[in-house]
Parts: sequence; C-alpha cells; structure tokens
Amino acid sequence: TLKHYRDDQGAKNYYAMTFPPDITVLKAQWYSSRQGQKIQAIVAHDTERPNDDSNSINYLQSGGDRKVSIHVLIQEDGSSTIMVNDTEAANHVGFGTLKINNRTYAPDKLYSANTCTLGFELEHTKGAKTYPDAQLLAAGYWITIWRERWGYLPLYKHADLDPTRRSDPIYLTVETLESYARKAKELLRRIPTPEKPIQYVTRVPQVVYTARSLNSRFAGSAKAPIVLDQGVTVAIGDITGDWAWIANGIGFVPLSTIKEVE
Repeated sequence: TLKHYRDDQGAKNYYAMTFPPDITVLKAQWYSSRQGQKIQAIVAHDTERPNDDSNSINYLQSGGDRKVSIHVLIQEDGSSTIMVNDTEAANHVGFGTLKINNRTYAPDKLYSANTCTLGFELEHTKGAKTYPDAQLLAAGYWITIWRERWGYLPLYKHADLDPTRRSDPIYLTVETLESYARKAKELLRRIPTPEKPIQYVTRVPQVVYTARSLNSRFAGSAKAPIVLDQGVTVAIGDITGDWAWIANGIGFVPLSTIKEVE
C-alpha cells in the first residue's frame, strides 16, 4: 500500500510499504518479569545476520545458547514480529549499563537494563552499510507507538549501553532513527479512523458499494444506487487495502477514486 507524509518543506514522499507495518506474533521462549520496574527507555539493535538469505526469527524465538529475545523484530520490508509483550522483560541488553532517572541498571545492580527497557531488532546483514526506508519507517512506528503507550521514552543504541561488547545498530545513529520516528508520527496522524476521519475528494463520479468488493451490492437500491459526483468531499473513517470506508456509514469506495484534500 502506498502511503505518504509531508516533510518540513511540504513535499510529498512515498514509501512502497504497508503502513502501519504488517504485524505478526511469535512468542519467544526466553523472557522474564520486569520485577516491578517501569518501562523507561527504548534500545535499538540490529541482527548482523551472516548473509541476505538468512533470517534471525528462529534464533530469536528459541534464544540460542545465550537465551536472547527481543520485543519486536523488524524485517527489511518493515513487517514486524512481536516476540515479547511490552509488559515483560526481553533478554536483549542484560549485560549493558543504563543510568536513568537517578538509578543504575546493570548486571551487578539489583535490576538489569532488561527490566526497564523495550527493544527492537532490525534484520540486517553483516557488512551492509544501509537500511531500507521501509524498515526504518517501521522502526519509527514502534518508537512512536511505544511512546504513546508508555510516555516519552529516550532512545539508545545497544552500543550506548554495552560499548565494549556491542556496536549495533551499526551504521545507524539515534538521530536518524528519531527522524524516522517523526515521519511515522506524521503518517499515523494522517491515517483516518472512525473517531478521526479525514477529508477526501472524489476524482471521478463513483458509485458507493456495501462492502470492499466490486462484486458487492451498490449502496442505496438497485434502482437508485448512491453515486458520488466528481469533486464531492467525503469524510473517510478507514482505509483497508484498496478500499475506503465513508465515515457516515453509507458504504465503501475504491481508494483509487478519491484523493486526500490538500
């Protein structure tokens, strides 16, 4: 699905991806209680897989010999796998040290950094110096969603917490990830919902359907179907696939037949 956002200069930028990202759930084997600690930060990782044909999902699900896990794994196309619930501690930064809110979380302290952080892994091949826009935008999505759920959370690289052992996410800065979080936040703001519909205008005269299918019945009646004239403004309350739902409940129109009001 092509979605767009407007940057600071007002130009439209396009990503050929599904946004919000496609999300699946695969529970990791290893995780633990947060031991009463509040979620206070986000930690970014990359997988450093050996080649483009390998996938880290099985390793992160089983934990391997290190019993590791992560809250979310993000593939190159932005599709995401939730592996540990937010309310549980993933085993992703247990050897790191995080000083935050007048407390130090570390292996030799009462609580490890796992207990107070959320983490995402970017699927990434060792030696590759770039990350696809779709993947970084999905990372921005999770940063934004987590902040909406848990309040403002500072973002760190794994290397920030464990600099002698880790360098990930390599070739990526916190500033770059924050820029994609801003883009994702703007995209989310522009996604219509029933509670916050967005104004669109019809490109052509268009009949309204009763379901998301050209084979469904016309809204209205067989003798008097509802047809929107060209240039009519309609409030859209949902976009699913190639169909838009009209927020007053009269039915659906193909997404290609409308455009967002400028």
